[in-house]
Amino acid sequence: LKNSNMPAFLIENGYMDSSTDVPILLTETHANYTAQGILNFLVSELKLTKIVTEVKPESNVIYKVQCGAYKNKANAETLKTRLQADGYEAVVVSGY
Repeated sequence: LKNSNMPAFLIENGYMDSSTDVPILLTETHANYTAQGILNFLVSELKLTKIVTEVKPESNVIYKVQCGAYKNKANAETLKTRLQADGYEAVVVSGY
């Protein structure tokens, strides 16, 4: 923006053409560490303060997510068993 007093920052976190950096850049640990560093920098530079807002629960609406669709029921049952082992509620239904 021409003649703007709006702050701008250029952030470099590594080089995608470096065989040393790429494996590090692709880790969740690096992503979290980098995000926290950027957040801390912005809070400090822009003198930001945290605003806590209360998240109000929605009504009794239930949202459902489909994890798979199979022609073979045994495959559906296998996925259901895996999901339940990971602590998710899972059911097998037929049709649409």
